[in-house]
Amino acid sequence: MKKYTHQCSGCNFLGHYKGFDLYFCTHGRPTILQRYGHKPEDYFSGLTFGLCQDSDEARECIVRALMISEFRNLIIEKTGYNSWKFLQERIKEADERIDLNNIPDKLLPLFISSLKYESNKEILRQRLSGKNQSGKNQSGKNQSGKNQSGKNQSGKNQSGTSQKG
Repeated sequence: MKKYTHQCSGCNFLGHYKGFDLYFCTHGRPTILQRYGHKPEDYFSGLTFGLCQDSDEARECIVRALMISEFRNLIIEKTGYNSWKFLQERIKEADERIDLNNIPDKLLPLFISSLKYESNKEILRQRLSGKNQSGKNQSGKNQSGKNQSGKNQSGKNQSGTSQKG
């Protein structure tokens, strides 16, 4: 049952979840919409925007809305894509507008596989590899400031002599 007033005739109500009315909107470019109040401006729109919200609830709503839309065949009916491909296409479209710092860590692989600009993919790959290397900071150095080969930042080994290779 809808909790908030929503006037768009192109929206398909999906349900109410964690304080949001969820919609699959087919007005213009199909997307997911999350309404949190009665005022016209009280909503989030867009998959990538919703996924990058600071709120776990907002991200959960996007995932739930995608699942319901997929179940009801709304996505494939309106776009010709399954929900995974639909999400990847929306991420690709938003590549130049998205704030890479707001992408949640657990969604980094999805965004890396979906972004169109290689430079943005590389930034996220570096962020992901920095998180996956235990005992190393994001620069790839271990706690002592040395990289994996035991060389310090100048490329010299512990004895102070240079090594090739």
